[in-house]
Amino acid sequence: MFAETVEFLGRSEGGLDDFRRLGGRLLIALDGTEYHCSKSIHCRHCSRRLRGAGKGKRGETEYFHAMLAASLVAPGHDKVIPLEPEFIVPQDGADKQDCENAAAKRWLAAHGRRYAELGAVFRCRRSPSTSRPARWHSSWR
Repeated sequence: MFAETVEFLGRSEGGLDDFRRLGGRLLIALDGTEYHCSKSIHCRHCSRRLRGAGKGKRGETEYFHAMLAASLVAPGHDKVIPLEPEFIVPQDGADKQDCENAAAKRWLAAHGRRYAELGAVFRCRRSPSTSRPARWHSSWR
C-alpha cells in the first residue's frame, strides 16, 4: 500500500515533485514512537522497562509497543507522506531488547534502495551505525 501510493504520486502531476528539495531530492525522516503503554495490559510482543526502581524502591514494569515511523517530508510543505513502519519488538533469541537503531537498520535494508532510486536522502534522529546525531544520508550502499 505504501509503495503503491508513492508510485502513484510519482506518476501524478505535482505529486512527488512538490516534495523535492536540496537539488531535487526527497527527504525521508525516520523516528521512533510508542503507540501503546500500560502497567497491566501486555502481550508477548510487548517491550518492557522498569520505572521508579532504585534506592530501595522496587519499581513498576511498564509494557509498551513502539515503531520506527518513516515519512516523506519537505520543509515548507504542510503535508507528509507516511511510509512503511518498522515495528520495534522483542527479537527471537536476542539478549537485549530491540531498539530504534536496530529498527532503522532493518527499515533501510528493506526499503532504502527503492527510495534511494527516487533520489531520497534519509534522516534519523540518531545515525543507525553510531550513537552520534545523524545528518542527511544521500549515498546508498
